[in-house]
Amino acid sequence: MPTSAITIHDLTFSWPDSTPCLDAADAAWGPGLHGIIGPNGSGKTTLVRLITGDLTPAVGAVSAPTPIHVMPQDLGVRAEARVAEVLGAAGTLDALEAVIAGSADPALYERIGEDWDIEERIASALARAGLPGLDPHRRIGELSGGQAVRVALAGIHLARPKALILDEPTNSLDAAGRELLAALLAELRGRIPVLVVSHDRTLLEECDTITGLVPAQFTRGHRAVAATLRQVEGPYSVWEQTASAEQNTARRRVREAAAELDRQRRERIALQTREARDARRGARAEREGRYAPLAAGNKKRAAQRTAARRRGVHSEREEAARERLEQAQAGLAVRPQVHLELPETSVAAGTKIVELQISDELAQREEPLPTELAHVILTGPERVRLAGANGSGKSTLIRRILAHPGEVPPAEAPPSPYTVRFRVPETGHLPQRILLDPEATVLSCVAASNPGASEQQLRDRLAALLFRREEVFARVGDLSGGERLRVALARELLAAPAPRLLILDEPTNALDLPTVDWLVDALSTYRGALLLVTHDDDLAARVGIQRTLDLNAVGT
Repeated sequence: MPTSAITIHDLTFSWPDSTPCLDAADAAWGPGLHGIIGPNGSGKTTLVRLITGDLTPAVGAVSAPTPIHVMPQDLGVRAEARVAEVLGAAGTLDALEAVIAGSADPALYERIGEDWDIEERIASALARAGLPGLDPHRRIGELSGGQAVRVALAGIHLARPKALILDEPTNSLDAAGRELLAALLAELRGRIPVLVVSHDRTLLEECDTITGLVPAQFTRGHRAVAATLRQVEGPYSVWEQTASAEQNTARRRVREAAAELDRQRRERIALQTREARDARRGARAEREGRYAPLAAGNKKRAAQRTAARRRGVHSEREEAARERLEQAQAGLAVRPQVHLELPETSVAAGTKIVELQISDELAQREEPLPTELAHVILTGPERVRLAGANGSGKSTLIRRILAHPGEVPPAEAPPSPYTVRFRVPETGHLPQRILLDPEATVLSCVAASNPGASEQQLRDRLAALLFRREEVFARVGDLSGGERLRVALARELLAAPAPRLLILDEPTNALDLPTVDWLVDALSTYRGALLLVTHDDDLAARVGIQRTLDLNAVGT
């Protein structure tokens, strides 16, 4: 294996409370693009931290070239961080600026080292990432999610890594941003190992290998068995084909095991029937005095011993068949389905939901917009995608739609190309960044949006959304990002009054593939109008988007 590869061997890791996380994991990633998948909580972040050396395994070895660069998932968490910090160049840049200002501190010269051209390199990297002229001292919180990701991509060029790990890199990226990411990956994958933790099917389809974390098994909400790694050569479609073939095999084994168990049960019943018949014959012979008393007793005891031995053999065979069936059933991956009816969210065809009018400034330009763009009306249970490049005004338009009628919006950057003339009052909203009380429970979060419902009513409906039994009492602060999104969407869907318009802003950011499936299932139960902001074409197709409002075509 070349020295440029990331390898792990017999990797085992448990948390300080002895909770197992990974068990005997083996994998190797050479130069190329490699997808890492797995449900939330399966150990993807832990695996990354083990590879980078942030965590030490209990058993096993990790080998990775250095420097290894990690692009984290949620750059918005550090809203106060400067662009230069996300680029990984803040210390060098600050030292250079201090020297230019007149400082002669030797520590500053040591910090700069050979990087006297850091300002030029920063400017070049930002321009290459589609952010020319961006001030490196600007706060990340002032940028859109897509712009923050572009800054992080620029940081990769500056880092010149020997290995790269990207955590959900396509989150918030528009089409142009995805092209930049694709160009970067094409440049690097031939030289260094690039690991991509992602749920993005389009990106995963470009990978050379897919490594999945097979989820740990849980008992009463606590991890009982550690996760293991599974690696498949080829893109995500090959992973799916392999998984499908394995499930077909698993279903065949279940059928065979069930048939064997049924056969053993039939043989047991047949044996019991014969024993009962023989017992009746023996009793009749004894009554009729066909045998001497001593011979009759010996014959009866012998028959009983033979019957007991046969029953023992059949019992063992039946129990073995039952165990084989249970083992075969354990190999089946059963995806739970959402079973929820939301008739109260129904909207009649033709009902006006939202009305947008192009701004006066854009209405006066020389080339007038087509009527369907100048005057936009959402009606009935329509499903509309709001599209546009990062910075085109999607978030601004959503804020305007959500504002109370007559409310004057604040100064906006970028400005919205539309004014909102009408919106139905019953509107639900799922923002990019889910904000829930960390001390609240799942049940109390949902109850706050529907105070008139009883606890049992809410628990029944949450169960239909796959929040089962004690899960409704889980503390929100202990949930993963995907689980918090499920709670937030449940709060909107089960609200009173029920939403007739539901607005979702990049809902699949940070979601694992099973949670995306859950989201699609949940939205299939919703009967109102949907306004969806997403760069995920696969999601848009699966939720049944009927038309697209593209702000790029409108201009600002």
